[in-house]
Amino acid sequence: NDARPAIAATVENWADYDTVFIGCPVWWWTTPMIICTFAESYDFKGKTVVPFCTYAATYRDETLTRIVELTPDAAHLTGEGLTSGRINEQNISSWLKEIGVIE
Repeated sequence: NDARPAIAATVENWADYDTVFIGCPVWWWTTPMIICTFAESYDFKGKTVVPFCTYAATYRDETLTRIVELTPDAAHLTGEGLTSGRINEQNISSWLKEIGVIE
């Protein structure tokens, strides 16, 4: 219903961050509404957003796309979505290397 649940705290020193990872589980085919609250609460101009999600079977791409849509003023790196069986250090390291976050 397009709710915007409150977030209990704020990010300290927001201006100090150049790269922001925004991740969530897929809930009802998309991002949880609190991700919308977060994205609307901060200025992403000049930042790079890295979307990621966990999912059971479907709606990975739609969820990653939604995070990008919520942060239009940011640059975006290629996101990743993983099912529970694929969440491990090797898969995450490979993705972070592919997008240039780690060597």
